[in-house]
Amino acid sequence: KQLIPAVAFRRVSTGQLPVPPVTSPPTTTLRDPENPADATAGLDFQYYEGTWGALPDFNALTPAKTGTGSTLDLGVRNREDNFGLRYKGYVSVPTDGVYTFYTSSDDGSKLLIGSTEVVDNDGGHAEQERSGSIGLKAGVHALTIVYFEGSGGQTLTASYSGPGMGKQLIPAVAFRRVSTGQLPAPPVTSPPTTGGGTGTGLKAEYFNNTDLNAPVVLTRRDATVDFDWNVGSPAAGTVNVDNFSVRWTGQVEAPVTGSYTFSTNTDDGVRLWVNGTQLINDWNGHAPTTNNGPSMVLTAGQKYDIRMEYFEGAIGAVAKLLWAYSGQGTQVIPQARLYPAAGSGRVAAEFSVRMPDFNLVYPIPTYDEFTFVANDDVQAIRVIDMMGRERVHISDIRQGQSLPFGGQLPAGEYLLRVQYTNGTHYAQKLLKASR
Repeated sequence: KQLIPAVAFRRVSTGQLPVPPVTSPPTTTLRDPENPADATAGLDFQYYEGTWGALPDFNALTPAKTGTGSTLDLGVRNREDNFGLRYKGYVSVPTDGVYTFYTSSDDGSKLLIGSTEVVDNDGGHAEQERSGSIGLKAGVHALTIVYFEGSGGQTLTASYSGPGMGKQLIPAVAFRRVSTGQLPAPPVTSPPTTGGGTGTGLKAEYFNNTDLNAPVVLTRRDATVDFDWNVGSPAAGTVNVDNFSVRWTGQVEAPVTGSYTFSTNTDDGVRLWVNGTQLINDWNGHAPTTNNGPSMVLTAGQKYDIRMEYFEGAIGAVAKLLWAYSGQGTQVIPQARLYPAAGSGRVAAEFSVRMPDFNLVYPIPTYDEFTFVANDDVQAIRVIDMMGRERVHISDIRQGQSLPFGGQLPAGEYLLRVQYTNGTHYAQKLLKASR
């Protein structure tokens, strides 16, 4: 028995141990870009209203309005809760590689490249961020971002990171859309018309402010409402380039009996009434936006009162009045179906006047404040001074409500304008005396 001597041990001499064989990581498939030839800056959006706990199928819904924007902007909404948005267009990426996209939203959102869902941030929740990655070749890729807001706060942002590019909000210069202008109406056979067709246009009154406040600086007859003034003036030297408003009044004649949809395309705000019913109310600053009113049935040969109010804030200015009916796709309402307002009285031309059956305001004169008593539901009352400046504006007054106003006004003469929810108006002079 002995210890195994050293001379008995053996080993295989290999030098440095060899590096074990490795396999190359799998390569990521890079998506081919669409690279549309006629792409321009911005995104198209569709705005919806409804109550959802998760993202709905927007393809099954009718948008309340559509338009374009330079980036994601919740300012296009008409209300604070229960709405949804679908943005469609393209996003450009500078180099080949794997890109990570992020959405941060309250409530739910998703981001798709082409038909591939990259980010799923759906569901009702407080602001949270989710992300996903996709391989893209350099170029311009189809993009869809969908979003809904239930209640509470509302937030939506989209970011990305990629080769040599840290995480950042997707800048406006990266968004693209296909500029198609107004979609052409599909070819149709002309429906038979019934009488009329001799219209000369609508009465137009232009104001050098955004509130339709006196004085009227230009009155003319506009054959149609089909304007894209861009950064110009409706009447150089008379009407402002920015910060102006217009009221078109008259009648519209139905060529056939059936269901009609009236719509507007404007940049900025618009309101529309037909036959005393307000169909569109989007009195907000925004990029060119299409608003569709609810359908209404009209009778061939009948003329219906129509009033469109519009204001331009800054930069681009667009105002278009359109309709669609059975056998006729969406088109600008032609001159032959538009007639100026009847009558020559100044008040009658400006408003559908409503005379109250009791005094709406007391006391007149007053040394302190006035009291207004609503004889019907009122959209707004405005008090205008003798310089044409709005000094008081109160909205949403219910029938029978009594409220004080004007206590802060200095002594002087004023004009009270009452706008009812049914589209009629009333005007009355006020006098505040000095002690």
